[in-house]
Amino acid sequence: MNRTSDNLNPMFNRKKPRKPSLPNPNNVRKEHKTHSNKKFDIKIPMTDRQIRIFRALAYKNGMTDTAYGAYLVVKGMDYNLDFEEVDYKNLPVTVHAKLTKEEHERLFQYALQWQTRSIRKTAHRVLIGMLDFLSGEVRIK
Repeated sequence: MNRTSDNLNPMFNRKKPRKPSLPNPNNVRKEHKTHSNKKFDIKIPMTDRQIRIFRALAYKNGMTDTAYGAYLVVKGMDYNLDFEEVDYKNLPVTVHAKLTKEEHERLFQYALQWQTRSIRKTAHRVLIGMLDFLSGEVRIK
């Protein structure tokens, strides 16, 4: 009787080493479907002065920075105003605006209308225009 392989307790049985298995070509990893309610995150650069005004208005309205950024961009598009072109610089301080697919497509139409190559620059123009409008420094064409 071989005691090492005939134990009643399976914990004491010796395990055979497994051979590494080859990848199965039929078991290809599938891409995940994107959710229908997926939002597009746009980072909008702001100066220190603009961010102070923005955060004060967001706090006053009881909203987070991201929610207020999206709110201003969407409201600016709803008003259908032709905002004046503003200087765009990549700055370290950014505000996020998460837009739905429909809102992102509307913003793209503004980019085409203003002949801007970037959605980010277009969102910046709308957001800064709305900030100026709300803070009393109106610069609308």
